[in-house]
Amino acid sequence: MSGMSLALFIHFLGLIALFGSFVLQQRLHPLICRGSSLGEIRAWVEMLRTTLPMQGSGAVMLLATGLYMASQGWGLKSPWVDAAMAGLVALAALNLPAQVRFLRAIGPLLSGEPGASPSHDLRARLADPTCRIAMWFANGLALGILWLMAAKPGAVGSGSVLVGAAALLGGIGLLIERKGAAKAVTEQ
Repeated sequence: MSGMSLALFIHFLGLIALFGSFVLQQRLHPLICRGSSLGEIRAWVEMLRTTLPMQGSGAVMLLATGLYMASQGWGLKSPWVDAAMAGLVALAALNLPAQVRFLRAIGPLLSGEPGASPSHDLRARLADPTCRIAMWFANGLALGILWLMAAKPGAVGSGSVLVGAAALLGGIGLLIERKGAAKAVTEQ
């Protein structure tokens, strides 16, 4: 097996880990927010915690193997390589800290009997959309990076794709969160 084949295999593993973490995070956050008891919320939060090493290790695998493959094939000065690497660092810097802050903010509020209802303070923390919006922007960056790897555009195209994909999915996330906030206000 050549170095490029092994790097590509590990690159795919990183892709699976990163997108697997995104899928779980996108699905778990609504379940956490709708949880009716502390026990239910704690169970979903524990599953959410498992996505952090998936995301971190996936990003590291993608970055390391991407740098290796670029140095062996396309060159580290290719615009799409530079944009993809910058996008990967940006999505990790955006989403991982947001997830950690979310978990730290709600962690102290999860104590109590499993069947107990969530406190008002916990509900207020869960209603904060910051983490979920960061996920949408990170997903946009990740999809943009996939397109860069497939199309390998020049400098203008590379930057435009990353910004456009992040803006599109981030905008969708903002609209979804705004709709959810409006619905919550009308239900009170």
